[in-house]
Amino acid sequence: MRPLGTRNPKDGSEILGAHVEGPFIHPGKRGIHSPAVFRTVSSGGFSDLEECYGSYDLKSISSSIPPPIKIITGAPELPGMMSVIEECKRRNIVFSIGHSTAGIETAEEAVQLGATLITHLFNAMQQLHHRDPGVVGLLGSEDTLPRPYYGIICDGVHIHKSCVKLAYRSHPHGAILVTDAMAQLGLPNGTYSWTNGKRITKEGMYLHLENEETIAGR
Repeated sequence: MRPLGTRNPKDGSEILGAHVEGPFIHPGKRGIHSPAVFRTVSSGGFSDLEECYGSYDLKSISSSIPPPIKIITGAPELPGMMSVIEECKRRNIVFSIGHSTAGIETAEEAVQLGATLITHLFNAMQQLHHRDPGVVGLLGSEDTLPRPYYGIICDGVHIHKSCVKLAYRSHPHGAILVTDAMAQLGLPNGTYSWTNGKRITKEGMYLHLENEETIAGR
């Protein structure tokens, strides 16, 4: 990766960093991820992330070059996860809340510690409830609490358009549009091999695990 501020936009696009979505996520909100590879943070704290992702990819080699991994999605309610959020912030790695069963109090604690993003809002998380709005409730938290950015998949499949409007009107400056496109985009309808022995069925805009209804992207 080039030092910050040295990229010539005429050279075209380039990867700014990696977003690792798991394996420190809640099995109850796994989406199409395989629970066989899920992990939790032990007493080792951040060293458990280094063991998983590689210590080199989680550190900057100079003040002008950020770490290759820029975003880590995790479930803050899992054992030990709160302990790594502050270290992510110190290393300029975005901690994003996602694939989580966290209630609003846990989600707010994660934000207080440095979480600044929500991964694909509404999907793979506790649904909005009037007594405990969960992670979605962060859009309505007290103004004294930093309001996180949020990715949102506006393809008409993952969430209803009214939910998109609800989120955007609550926090317009935090919206990040996500395509959730997969390798099967543009291919004919059918069933295709994927990872971990899984297969993906494509039916128009709707992709799902073979013989399951779990949405797999588009």
